[in-house]
Amino acid sequence: MADNADSWTINYIPAEIGSVMATKNRLMKRAEITMINGEEFVFDYGMLSVKNLVAAVEASIAGS
Repeated sequence: MADNADSWTINYIPAEIGSVMATKNRLMKRAEITMINGEEFVFDYGMLSVKNLVAAVEASIAGS
């Protein structure tokens, strides 16, 4: 994962993703990615929408 002041880049192999989903707990929104080996990654977006992130990951899974 590369970090600079304005953005993050995440590198992953789409074929290794088991599932991706958006979750919400009151105003807190998260994107949860589960790998086929059981590892879980949670991206907490606070009150911001995670729809674009989830859609992009789902599209990359479908294309793999």
